[in-house]
Amino acid sequence: MSDNSHLKGMVAPMRKGLGFRHAIRGFIVAVGQELNMKVHVFAVVVVTMAGILGSLERWAWAAVIISYALVIVSELFNTAIERICDKITNEICPTIKDIKDIAASAVFFSALISVGVAALVFARHEVWEQWMRFFV
Repeated sequence: MSDNSHLKGMVAPMRKGLGFRHAIRGFIVAVGQELNMKVHVFAVVVVTMAGILGSLERWAWAAVIISYALVIVSELFNTAIERICDKITNEICPTIKDIKDIAASAVFFSALISVGVAALVFARHEVWEQWMRFFV
């Protein structure tokens, strides 16, 4: 029988919201230390402002928010995978390179899909006009 003493007392702190604190801390670490996360968060802010100025409909907000989530979650997983790989070895390893490239491709394709969603949402004539009036 295995010794699970290291797990003793872990359930109670999770009920007190400790899990949320770890999740928020992880997000803050990722934004603070990863340039790509900063870029994604900036894009979220810009697109949100455009959506507010463009008075997006509910369906459009849903599509935009799902796109945000897709990109941010992909980048968080990519960052975690890269850090694990770097911890495993600092030497050149073709398998580690493949793992990192595959994780990075997930971010790339989620961002590409999000740009497509934004193009469809903001291509509506009236939204584009309101957005341009704000800047012109």
